[in-house]
Amino acid sequence: MPEKRKHEEMIELDLVVATRDNTAKLGYFVDDTVVNPGLGIPFYKTVLEGANYEEADWKDQACVRTSQIHWREDHSVSWLERHMEMTQGFIVLGKNPGLFVLGEPTHDREDLDEKNRKLPDPKRTKAYIIPAGMGLILKKGTWHDFPVSCGPPVSAFILNTEEVVEALASMPQAGPMNHGDCFKLHLDDHWDFKLKFPDPRPFVQKHGLVPGPVSMPLMGKEGYGQVKMARSKLEDEVLSLTNAFRTKEGQKPLQMHEALSSVARKHAAAMADGAQAFSHDGAPERFQDSGLVCHNFAENLSVSTGFAREVMAQTTVDGWIASDGHRRNLLGPFNVCGIGWSANDNCQLYITQLLALVDLDGEDPLLSSKVLCDLALRCIDSTPAVCAVAGLALAGSAGAVAGTILGGAASVQWGVRPSTIPCAMLARAKREVCPARCASCGAAGEILLNKQDRSLLCIRVKAGWAGGKKVHVIPVVNVEVFVPGCGGPSIQPHLQSVPELANRGWRDYGNRRGLQRLANMFKALQIPATAVINSEAAKLDYVAK
Repeated sequence: MPEKRKHEEMIELDLVVATRDNTAKLGYFVDDTVVNPGLGIPFYKTVLEGANYEEADWKDQACVRTSQIHWREDHSVSWLERHMEMTQGFIVLGKNPGLFVLGEPTHDREDLDEKNRKLPDPKRTKAYIIPAGMGLILKKGTWHDFPVSCGPPVSAFILNTEEVVEALASMPQAGPMNHGDCFKLHLDDHWDFKLKFPDPRPFVQKHGLVPGPVSMPLMGKEGYGQVKMARSKLEDEVLSLTNAFRTKEGQKPLQMHEALSSVARKHAAAMADGAQAFSHDGAPERFQDSGLVCHNFAENLSVSTGFAREVMAQTTVDGWIASDGHRRNLLGPFNVCGIGWSANDNCQLYITQLLALVDLDGEDPLLSSKVLCDLALRCIDSTPAVCAVAGLALAGSAGAVAGTILGGAASVQWGVRPSTIPCAMLARAKREVCPARCASCGAAGEILLNKQDRSLLCIRVKAGWAGGKKVHVIPVVNVEVFVPGCGGPSIQPHLQSVPELANRGWRDYGNRRGLQRLANMFKALQIPATAVINSEAAKLDYVAK
């Protein structure tokens, strides 16, 4: 017998992910496991057939239907019902999980008196989250309510009887029922306390039961209504959490930049409206649209469905932190940030975060935009080594922001003529100089590379061999730039990681003018450079200090 409590008291049910083991007393769990295998059908040569569920029974004729359940803000449990002459089945369809309030049967419990055998036991009642593609066939006497949405709409395949459907349809409004095999209780009539289940949205996100990796849409009443939250609220929360993470990792906090935020909002709205794909494509243009001179930039995106308003910003930033590529972006050498978001009628919320390094009043920029732009543009019509050299030029001098691909890199990729570059070199250049693919969402355009990964971008002088002599070469994005062969200087891209290209003399890909441009670039960046001319080591017109 439940203890007497004040009517205002609310008991919160436990949220659990439904499994075959924890639902054994409630029903028969349905997933991709074949239950009771061994039903022999001789001509089914490639089929493992299962026998019927032994206790699954239907009164008269089973009624088969589907249903779609939308979000509700009221998490209280007011009604529970059971069936003693039939079983009822629910299978969750689509991509979203469903919440089922289920209580163990009480009709055959010897520890209860006759009165309490007609009531559910709150101590043995829980809120079970059934993942998409799974279901439960209830045992006789299992207390249950109709499925509940975990945020986005959930669809269910339902098995019961015409008797139950007709009984429910005949009710003008919700009320207790004792019609045939449908026994339904209004819990307030029997208990002086209330049951409720927690908001399931943070729970399903935490356990990876929803398709969206992070974040959530905003909910209205009875489904998804118009977003009413102040736009800057979410943006401020995302920035605050980003800065908290940066501070924890020893990085300076970012300032919100309205010009970047305006561009981010437009991009998020375009994705939400379907006018633009969920992709980093066009990231360089977005930074250009801000009107800022960005010495370095990166972009993080998120799309999500079905999480509580209270955890929206937190789950977004947590998702980025958990992804290597997005984490590097969060901790990159930036000083400003722009954030925008937009939601659509399909219960999806998109967030765009633009991070940049710009010249702020009172600060000395880490890099001169003149060096970035002028040197890159002077070399775009030069040699096949330009792809690599542009990456080095955009990395700046040693100790500055080495290990990143900077804002001008996207412009350089358009200036390089693919027809003049060996295929292997072009493929490597696209991976290293041009935006790579995002490790989290798979979209093209992860812009910030690993600052610590020297195999990707190394600006240190090191020893090497050419023509049987020890020389010094500069590895630039794993490309050693030197001038081999005879009949005049040329610039050879030498990929150490591609054996079939090693030590082959690519000819006619450079000239003295291109070599001089290369020398000027190294000189402007104060990086010592050595080339190999006719298999001899030679300085490139200067000695760096």
